[in-house]
Amino acid sequence: MWIWGIIPVVTILIFFAKFGIKKKSIFLQVVLGCCFGIVVTGVLGVLFYTTNYWFTSSHTYHLDAYVVGKRYIQRRGGYRSWGLSKYYVNLKFIDNQETFRLDDSKVFKKINQGDSVCVTFVKGLYGINIIKDISPKNK
Repeated sequence: MWIWGIIPVVTILIFFAKFGIKKKSIFLQVVLGCCFGIVVTGVLGVLFYTTNYWFTSSHTYHLDAYVVGKRYIQRRGGYRSWGLSKYYVNLKFIDNQETFRLDDSKVFKKINQGDSVCVTFVKGLYGINIIKDISPKNK
């Protein structure tokens, strides 16, 4: 994803090439180039992730995992939190011992620490895995 950071730099260079370098307006050109680059980078990032999510394959696959931790963080509002609470569920996959942290209130309420769960994945348009469902295994 580091390649997305090149877009603002290229945009600034295009602004310099188009408008020329003038001493009076160089600051304005840099500011406008940065703003335009940030907007373009944001739009491209959103398009990348939404198209990956919308156009998934129909083939699903399942991995077994167990819940190694749950944590609830209550936010009361204030600086940079906007009163949003966090529901963290830490999963550890059985086959590769990889850990995954998920922030989902529905999953948090549905499973308990120590439970075995079945995680259903689908491949997105660009090959990035998307979690479709997490369900507890029958004991």
